Amino acid sequence: MSQESRIFTRLPFDSAVEWRDLTGEDGHAAVRDVSRGGFRLSLGRYLRPGPVVTVTFDHITFNGAPVELDAAVVWCKPTDQPDTFLAGLKIIHGGAATLAAASEVFYAAMDQRAVGA
Repeated sequence: MSQESRIFTRLPFDSAVEWRDLTGEDGHAAVRDVSRGGFRLSLGRYLRPGPVVTVTFDHITFNGAPVELDAAVVWCKPTDQPDTFLAGLKIIHGGAATLAAASEVFYAAMDQRAVGA
């Protein structure tokens, strides 16, 4: 996706997350940037574009529970580092709670940016 076609502001964000797909595979990743529409992960394996994964932000809560967002893998590519990949995920907005939970993640990125500034 080109920079010109983005409709949401993207903020740098450094947060550990866990992910799992519909087949039960799971792993750990680090969020590198986030927007209200999606986020970019750094992870230790390739994720095929298309499938839905659930990403859990253990350190960010909404309604008293860790934020979990369902997202479709849009792209994934290797980096210059061995066994390291970057993946772009698009949040699947299925209801009002999804937007509120995604906003909590975005606000956490804004807070992290303000503290680091």
